[in-house]
Amino acid sequence: MSKNMNLLTLFNQFNKIEIPIIQRDYAQGRKEGKAPRVRTEFINALYKFLISDTDKPFHLDFIYGITEDGNFIPLDGQQRLTTLFLLYWYIGKQDKSSGMSFLKKFTYETRISSREFCEFLVDLEYDFTCSPSEFIIDQNEYTLYWKNDPTIQSMLVMLDAIHNKFYQKYNLYRKLYLIEFSFPSEDIELNQDIYIKMNSRGKELTPFENFKAYFEGKLGDVDNDQSIEFSNKIDNEWCNLFWEYREDNDISKPFLRFFLFISEMLYFEFLVDEKETTNIFNNISVEKLQNDGETIILFYRIIDQIYFSLLEHSPQALLILFNALDDLTNLASNNTKDIFKNNIKKFFDQLFYTENSDISTKINIFREGSVDFLSRIVGEGNNTQPFKLLFYTVIKSRFKDKIYNNIYRVIRNLVINNEDMMRAVQMNKQIDSINRLLGQGQIGTLELSGFNQDHISEEQFKEKAEKIFPQYTSLFIEMENHKYFWGSVRAIFNVLLQKFTDEFIEPNIILEKNCTQELEEIFNKTKELVGDDISTIWGEMLIDYEMYKHEGDRLNQKYKNNRYNSDYEISSYIPLIDEFYRGNFKTKNEYLLNRCREFVKDNAPLSNMECPQKQIYTMYLIHNHIYKKEYSEFFENWNWQFGIYGDNDYVDYDDYIKEVSNSPFKYKTTIQLFNKHWVGAQPFLKQPTLDDLQNLERL
Repeated sequence: MSKNMNLLTLFNQFNKIEIPIIQRDYAQGRKEGKAPRVRTEFINALYKFLISDTDKPFHLDFIYGITEDGNFIPLDGQQRLTTLFLLYWYIGKQDKSSGMSFLKKFTYETRISSREFCEFLVDLEYDFTCSPSEFIIDQNEYTLYWKNDPTIQSMLVMLDAIHNKFYQKYNLYRKLYLIEFSFPSEDIELNQDIYIKMNSRGKELTPFENFKAYFEGKLGDVDNDQSIEFSNKIDNEWCNLFWEYREDNDISKPFLRFFLFISEMLYFEFLVDEKETTNIFNNISVEKLQNDGETIILFYRIIDQIYFSLLEHSPQALLILFNALDDLTNLASNNTKDIFKNNIKKFFDQLFYTENSDISTKINIFREGSVDFLSRIVGEGNNTQPFKLLFYTVIKSRFKDKIYNNIYRVIRNLVINNEDMMRAVQMNKQIDSINRLLGQGQIGTLELSGFNQDHISEEQFKEKAEKIFPQYTSLFIEMENHKYFWGSVRAIFNVLLQKFTDEFIEPNIILEKNCTQELEEIFNKTKELVGDDISTIWGEMLIDYEMYKHEGDRLNQKYKNNRYNSDYEISSYIPLIDEFYRGNFKTKNEYLLNRCREFVKDNAPLSNMECPQKQIYTMYLIHNHIYKKEYSEFFENWNWQFGIYGDNDYVDYDDYIKEVSNSPFKYKTTIQLFNKHWVGAQPFLKQPTLDDLQNLERL
């Protein structure tokens, strides 16, 4: 069942008429594609009716929508409703009608600029001395950001078209009431459980079908040929590609996950500004698109902003999306008619590997996991921003690995060492830097942003050195791929220079002569010292080189995480590496025993030691050289920080007295293990005996 209504009766039945964000922008006023023809034909039909003598209604078919809290939300008919709103406004102003206040009920749900414009328009006193668009743009209230709203720009074009047809055609306002449409008599309540119906027949569509229909329709407004291409490929070539990654014989989720990934990167590339600090894509997932209204609204708003705004980036964004899908399809088919996802995996296997492998000629992505990039993106797991940036780099390079392999390596080195800079505004700068690197094919002297400047300088220096002495290339790659270097080899350079810092200092000596042998020897000594687990020598840092700082009643780590790469702990080991490299030690154990003896000699008798930090280190040496126990038993429960017990109430007083009395040091210090997340009653370090101190002195 349905009933006929005109615009006035529809508006009077509801509190508001809200255009939802999932609807495409107002398109009948666009200047491209089929919009001019549609606009002309529609205006001519309305004009012919309004100036005629007929008193029969002019029918505009169904307006279909849903009701929520007394508001009507059109799902089909938005274009006709908007055009009628503008026609009522123009003819009402020309006829000086007093019955136009109901037009204030017409609004846009979440598009703030469109909503503000409609409110402004209803109250505007238009004097008909020029075209509506000229008059409106000349108003003080007309804001600059309205220029970037495609709906507003389309409304201005439509108002001018109405003006050109209806100017000085008076006494037509009452006849507008004869323009009717059919409206379903049954209300449909909007909630999170009922899926949004996108077509006029009310057929329930899946999120993927909604997306296809919406995207194809929006494309048709811009470029009909591109819309046809999208429609054909998403049902054929691209469908075949994602069929390889299907879930329950359905490509919907894999495709949408890939689309979200590309859209996220495009959003960072084109739309993020300096004020944006959060990643809005963290709030969008394929699962939420099933039934979460807020997510659905956000999803379509972002699609509009990225791919269909009036800004110049939208054609670029569409091109990148289409190229990515086409390139992956070609990669999977290997220039044949058959598509196999294993072909894509082989491509990435030839370029990248994980730290569990001993391959050194490829690019290690370390803890980033599988190198099957597309499988990871279309799967359900979470992917880090460094991984996404690396994959996006390959996509932007059009998969030309032979040309850009070294750029992939540089990007890996930059992104994997910049997790603290993976904020939204930084991602924008990083993608800009990636584009510039791909454009130039080398880092050269490019001024890049978004990444740590020290890392940029290191990459520029390594490239310069490799051009002078190509022998460096394979060695640098091997060092960068080591699990404790994470793409940065400055620790090796600084040992060569004997600069005990974690900052990058240009080792110009390696530009003047081939230092491959020296660098390789330092690297080999480093690998021998740190072994498979750098934590085994962590205790050596308790006393030296500011790995720990004595602050009040705490002995704090200089670095607060346990990611052992060159920017963190590995650089703190530079003095140890330097001693081991330059000393005449046959083995790591010989070197560590010598360090122990030197410390004892400098601090004997150990029982007179007053410094709590030296006392802790002495306990570690006893644990290691006297008790012969594993380091993990000393750093109990992986607690790397220590508390020096003083006058506080974290522990029972009797326990405190007991521990103090057990101390072999004349200067009594009680030391606790401190959990990094909660400073509480952590266990005391085991107190050594006087015999333990003497045994250490006799080593």
